[in-house]
Amino acid sequence: MFNYLPVQFAEASFDAGTFPYESSEQLEGLRTRLAKTHTVIRLQDQVVCVPFVSDSELVGDPVTFGTDGPDLLLATRLLQAALIRVLTKKWKFSLRKLKPLTFVSRLRGRDLMEKVLSLDPPPEFE
Repeated sequence: MFNYLPVQFAEASFDAGTFPYESSEQLEGLRTRLAKTHTVIRLQDQVVCVPFVSDSELVGDPVTFGTDGPDLLLATRLLQAALIRVLTKKWKFSLRKLKPLTFVSRLRGRDLMEKVLSLDPPPEFE
């Protein structure tokens, strides 16, 4: 998807909280608990919790990250998470698969199943 999304990050910094990565259960637990306020990303041997709701408190050990150099991967993943939120929450796309990102639009006129079912006669699936 990012092959088609030209992005240039402004030089900036942001605060986040970090934990040492322990397990996939820990990561999923944090994602579930913080889903409404934070983006939770595994970055090598740490879990990074970045608030996307203003006035959300930092969770974990406070760290300041940038948008370039060694922090570019984190900034890219934050952009991806923001795009997922916009497409799934605001535009009501269904997320079929996270890796690779695969969406299905349920918007009127853009829903592929709506188009298939409107064919006369509809195709038969085996």
